Amino acid sequence: MAVLSLHVLPKKVSNESQWEKFVGRTKPLRLQSLKNDPKSFISKYESEVKEPLSFWVGRLKDPKAWTVVMVSSPEKIGDDVDALLRDDVEWVAFCVMVDPSVGDEADGDKPEGKASADWFMAAVWLKDELRGKGAGKRLVQCGIDTARKADAERDFTGRVCVTHVVKGNEGAIELYKKVGFQLTDSESFVEKDGVKHHSYELKMAL
Repeated sequence: MAVLSLHVLPKKVSNESQWEKFVGRTKPLRLQSLKNDPKSFISKYESEVKEPLSFWVGRLKDPKAWTVVMVSSPEKIGDDVDALLRDDVEWVAFCVMVDPSVGDEADGDKPEGKASADWFMAAVWLKDELRGKGAGKRLVQCGIDTARKADAERDFTGRVCVTHVVKGNEGAIELYKKVGFQLTDSESFVEKDGVKHHSYELKMAL
């Protein structure tokens, strides 16, 4: 029976060639999410499929972003990078957490114990066969735990995490609520690639 486990991708690797290996896993998963559930995302498959390798590597190296992946493997695996890239390990879900305040300390903009901006859960997706079985809740919770750990390391307290859900994606709203997010009165209209997107805002205290 396959084992599902969660892992935060590293921001540094021992060999630069490993970035391309990671992209070989993250890119197909991201493109599959855009292709299978286009109404759940503002970004479009047609745009991202054309992006060069540097675009995908840049996402993984971004100091403001943490990528959490869920993998399916024959047996439990540790956090060893090589284990995540094994042929018998399938990447089945991802969650991207963004902290816009990274760099505040260097700029001198960080008040004691505070950050200049909220965390943002930028993207969550899992394959169809995992839905309705608790995997989504585990994935989102891991994203929240990742943010809390990062804040603890920087002595930040009292922050919240924000996420936006495209109108009509009721399943995502219910998933976030199970973890502790609450709908706010705020709604947004974002235009990208000539298309206007109506989104709802949810927040959760960290």
